[in-house]
Amino acid sequence: MQSFLPRRVRLALACVAAMHVATVSAQATPPIAPTISAPVEATFQRVLAAAAVKSALAAIEADDDRTLRDQIELTEIPAPPFNEAVRAAEYAKRLQVRGFTEARVDKKRNVIAVGKGSGNGPLLIVSAHQDTVFPEDTDVKVKPQGERYYAPGIYDDGRGLAALLSVVRARNATQIKTVGDVWFVGTVGEEELGDLRGVTSTCAPTGLPN
Repeated sequence: MQSFLPRRVRLALACVAAMHVATVSAQATPPIAPTISAPVEATFQRVLAAAAVKSALAAIEADDDRTLRDQIELTEIPAPPFNEAVRAAEYAKRLQVRGFTEARVDKKRNVIAVGKGSGNGPLLIVSAHQDTVFPEDTDVKVKPQGERYYAPGIYDDGRGLAALLSVVRARNATQIKTVGDVWFVGTVGEEELGDLRGVTSTCAPTGLPN
């Protein structure tokens, strides 16, 4: 049977049909769980069983109200791409009052606090990014609606920044000691054309931030 539809329309319809089939196929395919090796799983369970770790996890759970306050307060400090200085200064201050008196803002505007280890263990970096995808002059006031809170950037990555502070508080409360150093970092350049410049400089081959 001859089609009376223009060729461009027929091609468009074919593309839509193909995308629909691909979407249905993808939805029908169950996700594949990552494979965790037995030694890694054993180490993970051993860490979870440690009394100090159990206490730290309980402290984080009990800290939820404080974490939410941090999340709201940090979200309401604008941090558009390439303009994170005000939020960086506030984040450094919050780390300083939690015992990291040498927490600093580097040349990239990363905020870095170093928890020294007791020996020559591996370096662990715990990070969240400060910048948001939203441009200058965006209203970032947090608006509660029932049990939900709405604002640009409150989740990405306001929650991550607040969660990092909660980890710091739990670490302090339980006096967890590590062999290697732990860096707590609020990075920049995650969004837009930031090119991951913050985390890239923090994880530079030298191991030192710029």
